[in-house]
Amino acid sequence: LLSGKAVIARHIPLLFWENQPLSTEDAAGFERLYDYLSGIGYRTLWLFDNFGNLLIETEGFDKLRDINRQISAAAGGRTSAGYYYVDVLAASQRFTAECRLAVKKHMA
Repeated sequence: LLSGKAVIARHIPLLFWENQPLSTEDAAGFERLYDYLSGIGYRTLWLFDNFGNLLIETEGFDKLRDINRQISAAAGGRTSAGYYYVDVLAASQRFTAECRLAVKKHMA
């Protein structure tokens, strides 16, 4: 996603990605991504487990950072987790209402 910063900044599209921070390098890259997206107006996130179930809708990236710490710990063998990545849907205010409706329909 960071390789498409110019396009993302120009269009502020809905973004959907697999979030799997298995190494320190991965985690640092995700941190740069979160800072960038937050800075250009992405506020609302929907986090899904690896089965497509909604875990949480949240404002900002703090909950995703918490989940990343759990995933990273599980990848290092220090704990057990029910998932090793989350799928993330990120939206600016422009698309938040539409995303809420789509997620509600998806979960029905």
